[in-house]
Amino acid sequence: ASFKEADIEALLLILSHCGQQLRSDDPSALKEIVILVKDQAQKPRDDAEADSSRINFMLDTVMSLKNNKPGKQHAVIREKTNQLKKVVGRIKTAA
Repeated sequence: ASFKEADIEALLLILSHCGQQLRSDDPSALKEIVILVKDQAQKPRDDAEADSSRINFMLDTVMSLKNNKPGKQHAVIREKTNQLKKVVGRIKTAA
């Protein structure tokens, strides 16, 4: 079976939140994911449920992660994480 829209969205969501951590903690697992994603993306699709532009976007995201090229979304997540860390630090200090 090939990618469905839900598969693509789930994988993008997971990689956007923990892809860099996976890359640093277990590069071999990331490599396996990249191989599986490439194989799935190349399979012919019976239905038109999974939009090819979404698949291409997912492949670009996975390849950027593999090549350690963080995208704009990664910068936004990193900034939000830093803001939350500061808030937690202030709460700890005040307690």
